[in-house]
Amino acid sequence: MSENLPTLVPRTLHEAMEFAERIADGKLVAKDFRGSPPDILSAISLAQRWNLDIWAVMEHLSIIQGKRMIDGQLAGALINSLGNIQSPIRHSYSGEGDDRTVKASATFVGETEPREIEVRLGDAKTNNPMWKKQIDQQLAYTANRVWGRRNTPQLFLGVHFQGEPLDLDVGEFKELPTIAAPLTAEQAAAEEAEIIGEPVQVHPHEIPKSANEGWLEWGKRFIAYVRAEATPEAIAQWRQYNNDSLELFAKEDPKLYEGLMTRLHERADQLEKVDGGQGQRVSG
Repeated sequence: MSENLPTLVPRTLHEAMEFAERIADGKLVAKDFRGSPPDILSAISLAQRWNLDIWAVMEHLSIIQGKRMIDGQLAGALINSLGNIQSPIRHSYSGEGDDRTVKASATFVGETEPREIEVRLGDAKTNNPMWKKQIDQQLAYTANRVWGRRNTPQLFLGVHFQGEPLDLDVGEFKELPTIAAPLTAEQAAAEEAEIIGEPVQVHPHEIPKSANEGWLEWGKRFIAYVRAEATPEAIAQWRQYNNDSLELFAKEDPKLYEGLMTRLHERADQLEKVDGGQGQRVSG
């Protein structure tokens, strides 16, 4: 192991385990790692690989659906420090509105031509408020991860980028109704009554799960309600009302949960296109 490791990166498994246990409940520990020594141990392994301080790594690392996710700021730092490039990655901008584009480029040591990628705002932006406050900065972060994944994949083995789609297994939900255009209230009521055999409550509400009901059956009921909605905001409210059940779903059947979330996002994305992209992105 390198002798240049930062002071706060444990050097042995025993040190790492003891360190993770000692800091797990600390107020300065990032929320995704607080109270979870195994997740802290995972972050320590990345800090060792990248020769970075563990606290810095945890600030830019998240655990989402059991996956380690890093942000574009950390991606850029890793490329600049470990990517074997002649000088830091450069960003240049052109265009306005959704056609605003960033070009990220860097040249490897021993090469003469830069490696370049381009990212267009209309293809990359989300409903995160930062895409309105810091457009060029967010474009740069996105370009960092795209450039890094393409040109220095060895730096990012075992991690995903925040905003990067996961490979999801949605086969379990293939029998769900195909998502179509937004339904009228009358159509929704008739279709829901046929699908789930109970009267439809138009407003979002908690969907109880019976003791003998599996997650597939509960998920079908949840998605049936979601697809009857006409706005992303309403879908977000269904998430909020059923957050406890969804968290338990994610723990007990993560693969099936990923499939459910994919169908939910498909519906939300469809509605965003219908209303001109003004809706609220459903996170998770």
